[in-house]
Amino acid sequence: MPSTTTVLVAAALLGLALSAPMSSEESEESVLPPEEIKMNHDACVKELGLTEADRKDPKTKDKILACMFKKDGTMTDDGQFSVEGTIANAVKVLKASPEKLALIKEMAAECKKTLADVKAPEDVLAGRIQRCFHEYAKAHKSAVTKTPA
Repeated sequence: MPSTTTVLVAAALLGLALSAPMSSEESEESVLPPEEIKMNHDACVKELGLTEADRKDPKTKDKILACMFKKDGTMTDDGQFSVEGTIANAVKVLKASPEKLALIKEMAAECKKTLADVKAPEDVLAGRIQRCFHEYAKAHKSAVTKTPA
């Protein structure tokens, strides 16, 4: 059974899990396939022309995140948040239970409302999407971490 931290990260849907290296506690039982995360991350680092030092620089985190969100459908090619892409990715990557998928749909819709008026560069928007996912998951932790009997 995945740890509470892992399920929270999974429900936060790629926001934390895809963008930043996971702590050893979070990576114990990752719900997200690490090879897919690494493949997208590495492809984005290469596409963005980042060096190893750049990759570790916190200032580039949101740029990498925006690229990864575009690859997985969380953001459209023109840098907008996509509820449909987020849900499709949850279905594909998380293979979420119907209950958790319903919560992810709620989270995506709520974040869409929260971010509706945000006019920002795509890397800034990607960071805000990540924070919205994380805040929603924390606020709904009991529903996110509840496992079916």
